[in-house]
Amino acid sequence: MTTEPKEHPEGIREAPTKIPKILRNIGPGMILAGSIVGSGELIATTRTGAEAHFDFLWLIILGCIIKVFAQIELGRYAITNGKTTLAALNEVPGPMIQVELGRRKVRANWIIWYWIVMFVAILGQQGGIVGGVGQAMAISVPLTDEGKDYIENRQLTTFVKMGEAKLVQLRRISTRESILSEMNMDLAEASDSINVQIASNKTARQQMPIQYHLSLSDESGTALEETIKAVNLMSKKNTKEWEKADSPNTPNPVLVFDEIGYDEEAKVVKVGNGVSAWKDLPIRFKSVQSVEVKIYDAKIWSVVLTVLAIFLLVWGKFSFIERFSVFLVASFTLVTIANLFALQSNPFYGVKMEEFIKGLSFGFPEGNKPLMTALATFGIIGVGASELLAYPYWCLEKGYGKFVGKRDESEQWARRARGWMRVMHWDAWGAMVVYTFCTIAFYLLGAGVLGRSNLIPEKSEMIQTLSAMYQPVFGHLAQNIFLFGAFAVLFSTFYIAIAAQGRLVIDVAKVTGAADMNESARQRGLKWMGVILPILSVSCYLFYSRPVVLVLISGTMQAIMLPMIGFAVLYFRYKKRDTRLRPGKVWDFFLWLSFAGFLVVGIYQAYAKLFL
Repeated sequence: MTTEPKEHPEGIREAPTKIPKILRNIGPGMILAGSIVGSGELIATTRTGAEAHFDFLWLIILGCIIKVFAQIELGRYAITNGKTTLAALNEVPGPMIQVELGRRKVRANWIIWYWIVMFVAILGQQGGIVGGVGQAMAISVPLTDEGKDYIENRQLTTFVKMGEAKLVQLRRISTRESILSEMNMDLAEASDSINVQIASNKTARQQMPIQYHLSLSDESGTALEETIKAVNLMSKKNTKEWEKADSPNTPNPVLVFDEIGYDEEAKVVKVGNGVSAWKDLPIRFKSVQSVEVKIYDAKIWSVVLTVLAIFLLVWGKFSFIERFSVFLVASFTLVTIANLFALQSNPFYGVKMEEFIKGLSFGFPEGNKPLMTALATFGIIGVGASELLAYPYWCLEKGYGKFVGKRDESEQWARRARGWMRVMHWDAWGAMVVYTFCTIAFYLLGAGVLGRSNLIPEKSEMIQTLSAMYQPVFGHLAQNIFLFGAFAVLFSTFYIAIAAQGRLVIDVAKVTGAADMNESARQRGLKWMGVILPILSVSCYLFYSRPVVLVLISGTMQAIMLPMIGFAVLYFRYKKRDTRLRPGKVWDFFLWLSFAGFLVVGIYQAYAKLFL
């Protein structure tokens, strides 16, 4: 009978066999979950739901499940051979490229070189994430009066759009009957109730003008440059040429053509010129450009939070990272799932069974854009390419490789390897259950609330828009609840992902021969990476403040990386696996299925970027 656990002099340890003790030895998977829920689930998945509605639910679930087989295979190779991911990938057959770096010759295979390129995109992704955290903090604690006005204005604009979307659903014959039944009103009463809410939000918004820089030019090219305060200017920066108007009472086209809900009674406050109505502006201008005056609150907060992350990265330990990520992820996951269940009683946003079934029917929405967003999302939801590569490092730091011991031909070694692989299976699949439930919840919220309200999370309004998913259930408390959760998961993602990427950067220097380092030098390098990588990441956001775009670019690069990882995993399975640890045919089937999924997504992403 096996003792649990049995210690050996070299640090080798027998694996636990009872479930309570197994659960006490998991952890790497929850670290991954902490880095997954942020950019993949909160940002990319909700964006996919908002664009594709319920059609791609099947793709999102598939993306969460099939990657686990590759994840476990990479972890298995690491703990049974004592090799890091990049060291293992550098053994995969294929072209080797060598370059001169000073007096050193840097030599690596094709997968490693692609990872180096992908790493640059990952820095941009982390910049988008810390920018999202900065937005959350700027909403919670605005640093300037302009920032406070902007946040309140955008929140009210979101409420207006949600109200207008409700009216659309009410007019639609297919949804009208069920909505009126749940509201217990007739059509006139329901329409009046919603219109009153819209009018109330518009009235409140008129008290919260925000700054715009307005550029106007007439047919002679004379320009008028002025900073104004307006409730809502047009969302497009440039208009088409204006039609000439013979009558001075003809509406100004730019003031009625507006995607984000223009109030006819809104006032414009010209700097130093008192108040004038929109209709008093000249109507014969040839072109117009309006740009929101930049608000720097989010950028300031992103820098502050980057400094905090650096402190934690330099002084934090594995055990702290593990506990920190588990707490943050668990908190927001529970809130999100509770929100989704509570939403089912809402007549406008509840997910109907037929919509859920449609989402599982392997259908495709119209247009190319939702598919491109979904495939980019596929690269980072669940265990993305970067998390697949990072997982073995966390397994080694947890001690799985040390517990198994150096590989030999003894039955004792094989028994320990099988035992700790079993623990790793519990770790990986347990984490998969957590982040898959969370992914489904975010997707359904994105489709049910954002998609029906025509709200797309993007640019500086990303966090403000995402908070709308919680508004139908939590009302005016929604923003505060969501902001806590957004801060929790996004900061957790930023912190953990930077910690993981730092380990890969140090490792790639060693694997390629760019640097020689012992364990002491490695630890010093990790501390330096804890300073350098956050600074590079936040710089990406400061110079390009579009978090969603930064995240999706990285998602595309990671989607292209997936078939390379799939090929490497199959190589390890058939050429590098100890015969005593050979899996069954069912496992091999899903490993091949995982590779096929990776291949389809990777090829399509490469084709789309080159030819579409």
